[in-house]
Amino acid sequence: MLFTAVDQINLGGPSTISDYEDYFTMASYNMLAGKKAMSMAEFGSALCFFMNGIGFLRDGHWQDHYAFSLEIYESACKSAEAAGRIQDLTVLSEKVLKYARCFEDTVEIQVTTMTLLSHTNAIEALKQGLSILSKLGEEIPKPTKEALDKQIEQSHALIDGISEEHLLNYKLMSNTKKLTVMRILLRLNPLAMMINPATHPFLILKMLQMTITYGALNALVHFLMHTATE
Repeated sequence: MLFTAVDQINLGGPSTISDYEDYFTMASYNMLAGKKAMSMAEFGSALCFFMNGIGFLRDGHWQDHYAFSLEIYESACKSAEAAGRIQDLTVLSEKVLKYARCFEDTVEIQVTTMTLLSHTNAIEALKQGLSILSKLGEEIPKPTKEALDKQIEQSHALIDGISEEHLLNYKLMSNTKKLTVMRILLRLNPLAMMINPATHPFLILKMLQMTITYGALNALVHFLMHTATE
């Protein structure tokens, strides 16, 4: 029913509307339909809804409806990536990078483009990911023996006295920023293993330290606990 109703709205298009707020309402309906399509893994359809929603937005929407504009563009980028629509992803991401009010508001887009880049240029993707982490305040040290020994010592100090059973039932991570950092670390992990093995243990130790400090990320704890104690 939702898809049918929104399709009918889109058939009329922006030209049938005259009130400024009605444009935003129509964009909102497309956002809902796009999210529903994403939940059903219908990424091509989702992208069409998001793009139609963007088409209803009027000049000045980045100022008048900033949060919504950011969300619908981010959603469109994610669906474009999943649908393999690289050109659409490029155009959409450029808009976000142009109008975002702060670096944090570009992170989701940068993670999406980093993931896409990893399929064609793993070295550059790893470099980009480490740069994003640094800007988020999570610097990964240069891979030296001294730096690794220090990270291992810090990690052991954090887990000292914590039983594996307790860690496996640890609190869940809820800090949005730290969840984003953890997602980036997880995506960089296989890249580092493949092209820069010296950096890999630093990523693992960073994930362990964040887990102890900010909470667990589902089933990741068991893997980290064993990796850190090997």
